[in-house]
Amino acid sequence: MAFDGLGDLDALFRRLEEDPESIDPETLIALLRAVRKWILISSARLQNLEERMAELEAARRRLEERMAELEAALEALQKHYEESEALLQQALLHNLWWALARGELSLLSSN
Repeated sequence: MAFDGLGDLDALFRRLEEDPESIDPETLIALLRAVRKWILISSARLQNLEERMAELEAARRRLEERMAELEAALEALQKHYEESEALLQQALLHNLWWALARGELSLLSSN
């Protein structure tokens, strides 16, 4: 007897519980083979899922490491930007004072 799905197995188990003697040895052997096959397939699928989960976990760790690197790089860029902005402001202020000192600009000028 071949079992095509869980419904067939469920029906056979119910029959086995209700009337164990109504099941012949060949059917019982087929049932055990079907259960064994299901266990082997499930075990293989579980192993595949565990391997995939390990791969996904490794990928997640790599992404976290990359995010930390990117955050550090972004902080460094922000610091560099702020330093550059401060230097530019100093240079502009210095040039403004020199222009005022040389008389090229006037604080009271209306232009």
